[in-house]
Amino acid sequence: GQELVTACDIFCTLWNVATGQELRVWEAHASPVTSLAHSMEEDALLLTGSKDGTAKIWDLQSGLCRRKLQGHEGLVTAVALSADSKFAVTGSSDGLVKVWSAQTGSCEQTMDGNRLG
Repeated sequence: GQELVTACDIFCTLWNVATGQELRVWEAHASPVTSLAHSMEEDALLLTGSKDGTAKIWDLQSGLCRRKLQGHEGLVTAVALSADSKFAVTGSSDGLVKVWSAQTGSCEQTMDGNRLG
């Protein structure tokens, strides 16, 4: 079925869109969630960013955190998943954009937004 994820403060909620039923609520971060992105492929992932400066990759089926992505000096303000869910992208108030392997959690690329334009 179709599912939707919302965030409020430090919590995320997984919903069934067709029924409006709340499927799961969990504490995602120690500080408020600022952004999220999710894939609804067979191996559904959720990527959350937070004011705590981290991003996390969640398995939506089990509700477990697969990876904690650390490396920003500021709060994570934007997140995205690649179309194939192999990469997670985070943007931060530190001016950096980081590309991470969703599989290993390693940072594959760092781009300095302060040097663009």
